[in-house]
Amino acid sequence: MIRVAALLLAASLAVAGPAGADVARVGVRADAKPFVYRTAEGGYAGFLVDLCTAALQSAGDVPEFVELSAADRFDRLGPGPEGIDLLCDPTTLTMERADAWAFTPIVFIANGGYLGRTNPRPLAADALDAHDCRGAGEAYGVGWLRGTTSASRGGEGIDRVLDLPAGARVCAIPVNSHVDGFDALCDPNGDLSFYFADADILAAYLADRADCDARFVEGFSTYEPYALAFGERNPGFRRRFERGFYSFFASGAARVAFSRHFGVREPSGPLDTLFRMYILPPGEPQ
Repeated sequence: MIRVAALLLAASLAVAGPAGADVARVGVRADAKPFVYRTAEGGYAGFLVDLCTAALQSAGDVPEFVELSAADRFDRLGPGPEGIDLLCDPTTLTMERADAWAFTPIVFIANGGYLGRTNPRPLAADALDAHDCRGAGEAYGVGWLRGTTSASRGGEGIDRVLDLPAGARVCAIPVNSHVDGFDALCDPNGDLSFYFADADILAAYLADRADCDARFVEGFSTYEPYALAFGERNPGFRRRFERGFYSFFASGAARVAFSRHFGVREPSGPLDTLFRMYILPPGEPQ
């Protein structure tokens, strides 16, 4: 356990690699706590940061973190000068995305859900025009992060789960970051009455916002299998990374990282099974 903890400590620090080591450009977001986020000191932390950094160090690569947004993250996977080698991000693996990019095996099993104000607030008339939300009856703002699967997956059965007055409707309001989403939800005068995102991200933000009079909406969740996407900049990078990827789970570092970033919560049954699946036998060299 001490060895695993030391590995994670090294993974959380920005340290120089050995002379001649390859630099891997790693795309990260600033606002996806507890998976990946920018710290007050300007570095990056989170469960996926621990995974990516440990796997890279095991492969002999030095991470160079490149901050990006949910909206532009896939644009950076190409071979151009702004390209990245790895998208270290809570990215839902879908069939469409698997057709377009190369991914690691699933790294985390999450669920999407809603936070809602304790007392939902209908949108004012000027807000209806600003958000192009036309129609009869009261409208309530429902937010989700631009550039994610939330727009489609969050809309599945939305009218069934949101406790709205008879005749009321919802107005979709995309936001550019989770920070913007929470500001609009928690501000008494904000335009959002509900916000859809990964349930762990919602819980992390809610824990940091004592001013936010919101709660989880019961009766709704979506299955979100997360995986890391490989860029096209360095064709040889994927094979090096994958061995370090499996070492992260086989060494027990995945469970230590989970405890570190998710507190006292235990992994769900499916997540616990996932962690066990990646404890591969060492085998014999070929």
